[in-house]
Amino acid sequence: MPLLYKIPQKLTTAVGSGEAKLIGAIIKDSTSGKILGHVQQTTGFAQAINQVMGLPMDATTGALLPGVVTIVQNEQIKNRLAELAKGIGLMQNLQYLDLGLGAVNLGVTIASTFIILEKIEKIDRRLDNISEQIKHVTTDRREDERQNLIAEIKSDIENIHMYSAIPANFLKMRYYLFFASPQIGRHD
Repeated sequence: MPLLYKIPQKLTTAVGSGEAKLIGAIIKDSTSGKILGHVQQTTGFAQAINQVMGLPMDATTGALLPGVVTIVQNEQIKNRLAELAKGIGLMQNLQYLDLGLGAVNLGVTIASTFIILEKIEKIDRRLDNISEQIKHVTTDRREDERQNLIAEIKSDIENIHMYSAIPANFLKMRYYLFFASPQIGRHD
């Protein structure tokens, strides 16, 4: 199997001795971690692709022809764009679903608002009815209090009239007892 990458000639001994190490496609100094270089693509990569895909290669260099690489890249881009288009289509469908659910939510909110409003109006009518009943009870209570006050005043007036009549009658009776009747009242 041909190698797809090769280590540059000037770094081969450093990598072989352990002074540098290969990490991915980067060659770094083992002690400092400083980047010393990059691996280089070999014709093995082009040959492997040719074996797998049967793409035309340059006979002198063994590399893929530039047009072929462009075609492969374009196919990869088209595949990615097709995947993106599917994802965008899915996103659009989700947006339509979200829009539909938003409309349903709005409808439910409007309906529940009307139901609540109807209940509030019913409570308001009941409160108006209770308020009228309270007015009647208050008016009746005030009328009863007024009637009781008038009755008390009448009673007080009658008592005053009666008490004002008592001294005169009392004096008349005392006079009669003391002076008019010789058997009663004299204490000699």
